[in-house]
Amino acid sequence: MRAVFHISRRFIAAPRPFKTSAPDWILRGEQFHFTGADRYIRKLCDDRLVFRDFVPRFTPIIDARVSFGSTKLICGSAIDAEITASQPDLKFHGPDALFTVVMTDLDYPSNYRPAESELLLWKVCNIRGGDLSTGDVSCEYVGPCPPENSGSHRIGFLLARQTEKLEPTAVIPATTLKGRKGFNTTQFVVENKLVPTSVLFFQSKFDQSVNDIYAQVGVSSPSYIDPKKLNLGLEKPRVVGSRYRNQHL
Repeated sequence: MRAVFHISRRFIAAPRPFKTSAPDWILRGEQFHFTGADRYIRKLCDDRLVFRDFVPRFTPIIDARVSFGSTKLICGSAIDAEITASQPDLKFHGPDALFTVVMTDLDYPSNYRPAESELLLWKVCNIRGGDLSTGDVSCEYVGPCPPENSGSHRIGFLLARQTEKLEPTAVIPATTLKGRKGFNTTQFVVENKLVPTSVLFFQSKFDQSVNDIYAQVGVSSPSYIDPKKLNLGLEKPRVVGSRYRNQHL
C-alpha cells in the first residue's frame, strides 16, 4: 500500500504583503529584496572581485535602473563600447535625500596590469531623490575606453546616499583624462561619509568606437600586444572568478 502524504497549507509560503502606508522607495526596496535580486548582485560582485576593487562589501537596498538608450544594464553582462559612448539614463526611487553616482573603470588601462585604475568616468553629487537633473556634475561623462588587447574591463556603477550636502568642486570636462586616473571610490565613500545603496557592473572590451573617445579627450589611442603572443605568463586576467569568469567574456 502506497503512503499518501498531505501538505498542510500553513507550510506553503505566501507572498509577503507590502505596507501601503510606507514610502514608495521602501516598497520597492522590499520587492527588490523579496525577489532575491539584491543577493544575486552581491554574489556576482563578490565573485568578480568588485567589492575588493571598487567599494566595500554591502547589500544593495535600492533598485537602480541604468540603461544606455534601449540597452539595459544587467549586472555582470557585456556591453559594447559603442553603446556606452553616451551618458546613460539612471532611474531609481529613493527617499527625499541626497545621492551621489560614481562610475569607474576598475581595470584601466589593462586587465592584466591595471596600473592606473580606477579611471573615473562619471560623477554626479547632490542628486535629490531620484531626479538626476537636480545633481551637481563634478565629472562629466566619458564612455568606457579599454585599449586594444587590454582584456575585458569591469565598469563599476555605485549609487550612494549622502549624509550631508557635498560642496561643488571644479568640474572635470569630458575633453580630458586629467583628474580621472587613479581615482579611489572606497576612499571617496569614506571621506565623504557616504552610505552605499546600490552597485552594478558590466564588462567592456575594445572596439573601433574607443578611438573616437580618445580623440575626444585629445590623446592617441593606446594599444597593447596580445599577452598570449609575448609568453610573459599574463595569459590570464587578474580577475579570476569561478563559474562567472568566462560567462560574458
